[in-house]
Amino acid sequence: MKSFLFFWKRKKAPHLWTVDCHNFTEAFVHEGCPICFVLAEKEKNFIQHTFVESINDPYFRQKWRNAGGICDSHFNLLMKLCGKLELAILAQDLLSHWREQISSRKMQSRCFLCQIRNDMETQVINSFHNCLQISSFWKEMEKSSGFCHRHFFQCLSTVKSSQWKNHFIQWQEEKIRHTIQLIQNFVQKNDYRSQKQKILPQEAAAIRQAWILLKNP
Repeated sequence: MKSFLFFWKRKKAPHLWTVDCHNFTEAFVHEGCPICFVLAEKEKNFIQHTFVESINDPYFRQKWRNAGGICDSHFNLLMKLCGKLELAILAQDLLSHWREQISSRKMQSRCFLCQIRNDMETQVINSFHNCLQISSFWKEMEKSSGFCHRHFFQCLSTVKSSQWKNHFIQWQEEKIRHTIQLIQNFVQKNDYRSQKQKILPQEAAAIRQAWILLKNP
């Protein structure tokens, strides 16, 4: 299989390295899907900074009221990242609004932070597509263990060139193949019929990596 570097030596793109590209290169050296990592960092930054700074903003408050609720995962994130005063101020406002609307039965029940996250996810996917047009970005991407199920197909859908699509598919296939091989080694070494062999750290870690690849967050 011809490498991505071979492809990019033939056709170099004149795109510039952006802040988003740097964020992805940092994600490549961490465990798991790089899109999930960048998205989680953006979401955390929003909650820690924008949330706190906008707590008294009327427009921000109205967005929360219109949504009408919060999901389990974002409940846990708010409890972990936000101060009690900010949470108390917003909770007082939202509960008062809910009490006023409860008899009308017209309130929606959508998580406001999920809506924010969906917008962020679209932006991250588009940024990743732009970074793919830089040859040196592919070199950095080799450090990654692969993309989760959901984000691989989302990224793939943004690639218009059939040649680029094929290269991206081959790249992910190679990451999956490598993970399968490590898992096979782990299973074989745990077989009571086989001779005792030391399980390597990367073989044990491959189990978690496999389920990360299978994630559909």
